[in-house]
Amino acid sequence: MPTFVKAPETTASSQLAVNFNTEVLFHTQASSSQAQLSALTMSGFEDYELTWFGLAIGGDTSAITSTAFQLNIDNSNMTRAFGASGGDGVDFDVALSKTLGKTVSSAPSTDARILALVEVDYFTDNFTSASTLSEHYKELWTGGKLDGDTTDPNFAAYNHSKTLNFATSTMGTGGHIHSDDVTNVLFIAFWGPGRYVRETAKRLKIRPTSNQTTEFVLQACVRTETQDTAFSEVCKLRETTTGLPATGGSTFFFNQGQDTDWVTDSLRDSDTSMINTVVYPHTSLVQLSYPRPVKFEDSDDQTTFGFIYEGKKIKTQSGSGAISSSNTFGNTTADVAYDFISNKRYGMGEMIADISQTATAVNDPQTNYLRHQLHSAKSRCEQILTTRNSSGTSSTQSRYTFNSVLNQDANKFETLQKILNNMNAQYYFHNGYMMVYQDVPDDAVKVVNQSNSSEIKFTGRNHLPETNTFYVKYNNENKMFKQDTAFAELRNQLSTGMPVVSKEVIMQGITNKHQAERHARYLAESSKDEKEFVEYTAGADHIYSKPGDLINLTHTQDDGIKHSGRIKSLSGSVITIDSIIELDPTKSYKIFIDNGTLEGTSTLTPFNQTISDDLVFETTATVASTSTNQLTLASTTGLRSINAGHGSLTAFENQVFNLVEVDTTPTKSYQQEKIYKIQSITELAPFQYQIVAQRYNNEKWSDIDIGFDFGYTLSFNSIATSYTET
Repeated sequence: MPTFVKAPETTASSQLAVNFNTEVLFHTQASSSQAQLSALTMSGFEDYELTWFGLAIGGDTSAITSTAFQLNIDNSNMTRAFGASGGDGVDFDVALSKTLGKTVSSAPSTDARILALVEVDYFTDNFTSASTLSEHYKELWTGGKLDGDTTDPNFAAYNHSKTLNFATSTMGTGGHIHSDDVTNVLFIAFWGPGRYVRETAKRLKIRPTSNQTTEFVLQACVRTETQDTAFSEVCKLRETTTGLPATGGSTFFFNQGQDTDWVTDSLRDSDTSMINTVVYPHTSLVQLSYPRPVKFEDSDDQTTFGFIYEGKKIKTQSGSGAISSSNTFGNTTADVAYDFISNKRYGMGEMIADISQTATAVNDPQTNYLRHQLHSAKSRCEQILTTRNSSGTSSTQSRYTFNSVLNQDANKFETLQKILNNMNAQYYFHNGYMMVYQDVPDDAVKVVNQSNSSEIKFTGRNHLPETNTFYVKYNNENKMFKQDTAFAELRNQLSTGMPVVSKEVIMQGITNKHQAERHARYLAESSKDEKEFVEYTAGADHIYSKPGDLINLTHTQDDGIKHSGRIKSLSGSVITIDSIIELDPTKSYKIFIDNGTLEGTSTLTPFNQTISDDLVFETTATVASTSTNQLTLASTTGLRSINAGHGSLTAFENQVFNLVEVDTTPTKSYQQEKIYKIQSITELAPFQYQIVAQRYNNEKWSDIDIGFDFGYTLSFNSIATSYTET
């Protein structure tokens, strides 16, 4: 038999005793206050299981239609932490009736109640078809998660029965006329983690505002979601670190008698909303260990849980020697590198002298060298890459990004190099300053041969790469940052039957598989020339040369024939050179000339040590006879004299040039353009330098970037960069 309970006539009277899924008949006197549901027996769900609570009010058609029921939650001592401004904790105060619209502001906002803890989408209120609040909550109750939101890809995973018939429930037994739930039953609901639903439901108060002597039936209902029933460990962590007082908003949090008033907004992190006081200052990675429950039979009685607490905001390069005035979150590798170099707490700010923290451009050379060089590197880092899946859908990403946790106890220079490796860059010291150069597709800036250098020595020629397969390990962002592997191989070697010789590289900061794949290709392509070096001594024309610069180099002893020298004069398009050389009149030649600068312009960029104009002039040349000291240039547009502005000197006299014989199937050294990258430069005496350079292949970038669209086209000369000596 159902329990008949008379509602209290005064506030101090006894409360209604209501159990779930059991009818409670109640009636009130005209002067009664709200009756409160108390001592609820709630079971069948866990503390962190997604739980729905519903309250049905039944009666005959006439009584239900003409009665409004005052519903209220006593939220005293409940704690608010999230959402818009409003009452403490879960709160609503509404006169529920058949005609009450679903948009009433005092009704419980189910989205706001769950969003603070649940990591998935529960925005369902906008998709119900009902216009009244009671029918709206019936739809939510039966429609489940994502109710009505058919555009959501997970919609079909949930049970959308759309059935709520109290004729077959306990409310419909005992001879009471409640068979039509649309006409005879009002309904309201809310949801959340089980333990919060339990606390909130016990605080629910209800009373009819009219027809006080009429009997109505109450039934409290509870069910759990068919999907996503258990909250994750992250949810529990959020609860313990965010369920504290804030200046506004509402949540499920209930303080359970614990004093939390000491926690104020000033102790809450503005970005993560977690409590600063429970985490050591400047912490990015948090790792927790706790005992396993006794029921687990495991030799390891400790569970470890790690997570990224908060990334670090950094200043970014804004160009012209300036940096941003405020810190922002960012993952551009060049910005991360500058932050590490300049930071005095965990980086190299105390080791590298005169690093300025001023946002605007400054006159300090060390600061400007790094800002200009890293701003240039940033432009390449932020080149937009486009990838397409098998269906043709495209997505974009930056060329180089860095996402990692840095160990501040590690060697600073080793850590810096790990960051720079991410964007194919290196640091070096030059003229007393730290510099950074990045490996990028570029043009040669200097022509070198025996006429402007001496003691030229080649090493490592025709050495095969020591490694033909490269494995790059990285933390894959699409696999919860678990370690994954990308690889590249030199197939032209492996196809000849050579054994696999592999190298494994662990990359810091790479979390994207495409970036890892490109880095593996970079290692493979760069290995082809990594053993070939040239060393030579040069004079004053190398005063602005620096590591990372590309040079166009040839040498008579290396070529076996003289294909270089200096210009004596230029007349029209004909140049006279410093000696007679043997050339083939039936062939055409590429000629590379050390170029002058534009007269009367500011062409030197001091903090880059680079001339802004093209430093190597390139065109084709022909000869009229086999032995000659004259060459006819196809064009002289862009060719500038190094003697411009010096009237006592002959125009173009002593400009260095190199020739490359054009051949579609090159077999000789002089049929190949040889590019080297300066690795080191040492000043032996005033205006005397020793240079070590490594063979460099600009065309490798076509292979590295194959399959990715960066919106640019490599446009280097068509001279072959490899040949077979016969």
